[in-house]
Amino acid sequence: LDPLLGIAGTTYPVTYQYISPLACKSILITKSVKINAKPDPSFTLNATYNIDGGSKELPVVTAGGTFAGTGVIGTRFYPDIAGQGGHNITYSVTDANSCSNSTTKTTTVRKVQGSFADLPAIICYRDTSFIIKPTGLPSGVTIVDFANAKNSLVHIPGAGSATYRIPDAGAKNDTVQVIYKWDGVNYTLSKPVYIDSIGKITITGLNDQYCDYEGTAS
Repeated sequence: LDPLLGIAGTTYPVTYQYISPLACKSILITKSVKINAKPDPSFTLNATYNIDGGSKELPVVTAGGTFAGTGVIGTRFYPDIAGQGGHNITYSVTDANSCSNSTTKTTTVRKVQGSFADLPAIICYRDTSFIIKPTGLPSGVTIVDFANAKNSLVHIPGAGSATYRIPDAGAKNDTVQVIYKWDGVNYTLSKPVYIDSIGKITITGLNDQYCDYEGTAS
């Protein structure tokens, strides 16, 4: 019996008769045999993952199997454990009929690319603005949004840049971000900045006027 020649899910009769060396024949014995289909090992694996995007569940068609591959723990894929580059993930499953099957898929782990070339890391506090426009982004990406820790960026949806007003941001630490979508996966490009403010400056100990014979004022 060769199951490969049959149709999965079909029951076939198998008939046997024994013939002795002296040509005596036994009765015919018939037994039904069913060819079971192999379990479906399909699972969902994205073509790419963000190394900083957190772990992702790997949904399967037939539960109860096991995954094998770098970065897989249980039924979740951890891009940060897998590391950048290509990875093969295999899912193997055995069903209640003891039929087994497996499949292997490939994914690529990427890291955010780009920079804020025109944005200094230290900014003097004054009434000024910067046009935030990331450079070095992968081709074909779509900018989703701009943001900063102090929520003072002005971004028009669909635009490739944003306005960063220093007076609105205020003094001390801030983080400027752009979120973009690369092959359907979100990436966040960040840059920490420090806005240096020396505060209000006043002159003390100086009169409005002096006589020309008075000494030095300090």
